[in-house]
Amino acid sequence: SVGIKWYGGGDDILIEDVFVAGYGANIVLQPATGRTLSNVRVRRSVIVDSYITSGYSQGLFVSRVNTLLVEENIFNRNGVTGATSEHNHNMYLQVDNTNITTRANISSEAGATGMQQRPGGLCEENLFLENPTGVIFGHAALMWPTQKASGTFRNNVIMGTRDINSTLPRGTGAQFQNLSGVEIAGNVVAHHTTGTANTKAYLLDTNFENVTFHNNLVYDWYRTPDNVGVALEFDTATTMTGVTVRSNDFQETVHGMLVHHTLPLPPGVFTYQSNRYFSGDVSTAWFRIDPTAYSLSGWTTQTGETGGLSQQVSYPNPGRTISTYHASLGKTGTLAAFLTEVRLQRKGNWRTQYTAQSVNSYIRSGFGL
Repeated sequence: SVGIKWYGGGDDILIEDVFVAGYGANIVLQPATGRTLSNVRVRRSVIVDSYITSGYSQGLFVSRVNTLLVEENIFNRNGVTGATSEHNHNMYLQVDNTNITTRANISSEAGATGMQQRPGGLCEENLFLENPTGVIFGHAALMWPTQKASGTFRNNVIMGTRDINSTLPRGTGAQFQNLSGVEIAGNVVAHHTTGTANTKAYLLDTNFENVTFHNNLVYDWYRTPDNVGVALEFDTATTMTGVTVRSNDFQETVHGMLVHHTLPLPPGVFTYQSNRYFSGDVSTAWFRIDPTAYSLSGWTTQTGETGGLSQQVSYPNPGRTISTYHASLGKTGTLAAFLTEVRLQRKGNWRTQYTAQSVNSYIRSGFGL
């Protein structure tokens, strides 16, 4: 049922250049009660196609580890077949881990979520492709206020989404829950594809304090055929203090709401500054503070935003996708062809053009970043 499992204690553990496929859980790192496991690195491995006929299936499950690095791995189609569930993820990093870093992984086509990084930490330069939910940073199960997710979420690229199945619709790029002292910066969420529910590029919910959301980009994140989508939503929060939203591009060129607050704005909590807004929908419905929709002028009155612009930004090549990237290499221009090559990554055949860094650079340059 498990490809690699580490239930003992230990320190200074490296798992590198392995291929694990087809187990109920491909890798499980979970020391037994009373044991400690620390300084674990999972690097440059291919972790794919986990499968189970009942229960839950994961590519990588980690619990009770102190100091974890997950870097430059390939995760693809974990938990997709067999017992389909909203609990099947490419990476499932539980709330009881500490000091987590996830860097430059490619996480694609997961059963439910590309990654759940529940305790926070550092999440940077990862590439998420066609997951029902791209990534969840923090988690509603954290026991606020004694448990909170802190850290940094930066320079990640999230493209495409889909439903888990016909009864479990999805469509969120990045979701954040129970945040305290978090920077969300330099991320790109673009080109929503087929997810049909909860279609938000960025969703912040549950509780948040001392959060800075800056220099992020949303481009064309909405569903068809009803053309519903939200670039940034703050949802059902019970604790809100010290939230800054500045210097972001919210660009829904065809359809979509730009910013949505599901609760009235509490005084002194939100600082909006110098964001660039555009939607192809009627301008009086670009923003909503429930239950009222606003144009930019009304939004400015309500929030006190300074320097906010109504501007359809002209980018060098915003239509870039993983398909156009693979075509630019002289290869077949499809996601499937790209992932076929990515799954061949290994020591001695580690090709830089099939890394998250190279793809992310290509996508960002299309937006002039």
